[in-house]
Amino acid sequence: MAQEIAGKFTLSCDGISYFASGVFKYGGGFDKREGLLHSSGFAGFKSTPVIPYISGEIYDNGSFALSDIANMTNATITLDLANKKQIVLRGAYSTNDNGLEIDTDGKITVKFEGSSLEEVPAA
Repeated sequence: MAQEIAGKFTLSCDGISYFASGVFKYGGGFDKREGLLHSSGFAGFKSTPVIPYISGEIYDNGSFALSDIANMTNATITLDLANKKQIVLRGAYSTNDNGLEIDTDGKITVKFEGSSLEEVPAA
């Protein structure tokens, strides 16, 4: 029997669902490793912590104000994937890196960072 592994997904912020669009990214909560060189070649690497995050695009369907997202703090963000895996970001806030921008298609780019990120496998 075939299993759905890709396609639709849902983004929720504190239980409120938003119309997700395009590609979402998530990660962090681990160290980024970067190679270091000295005059004779490879010296080793350095580790830098990465803040957990979820980012992507949602549609503005008119049911919320942009300020609802811009002012979001200490939220729980969930990304429910088609393969039944769930990504949970806790203690999250909207980063507003470049302000919240909306395009002519009604899409808003969002990014949330938080204190912890958990991947919950499909049951």
